[in-house]
Amino acid sequence: MKKIFIGLIFLSFLFIVDQSFVSGDLPALTQQAFIECQAQRGTNTPPLPFHYDGCTLWPNGTWVECCAEHDSAYWCGGSAGDRLKADVALGICVNAKVPRIGSLMQRTVRVTGVPWMPWNVRWGFGWKYGKGYK
Repeated sequence: MKKIFIGLIFLSFLFIVDQSFVSGDLPALTQQAFIECQAQRGTNTPPLPFHYDGCTLWPNGTWVECCAEHDSAYWCGGSAGDRLKADVALGICVNAKVPRIGSLMQRTVRVTGVPWMPWNVRWGFGWKYGKGYK
């Protein structure tokens, strides 16, 4: 019962915290995503534009920059190992700011970010659907 109560408090927190992010940073974030992806893949960068909405389905708290780096890696795509590295880095980054939240976020993206899901937050979202781990 205690775990359910804590879960409900956390879910309430998600709706209270500011969901906005600084859209003026988008050009800089886009450029940074391209540079990081180019360092990983050379000239073989994604054809679809980079997009960033803050911490997708999470409040944009003090950890929002962790989500920007994670979205950059998810846009670029790569191997299953690359994805695991990005998800672990997200968890570590967020946990450094708010203990335990990063671990929860990491587990969530491990389930929801698989490349075969047909939504725009999947691994490799900079590529047309169906690329998978490559």
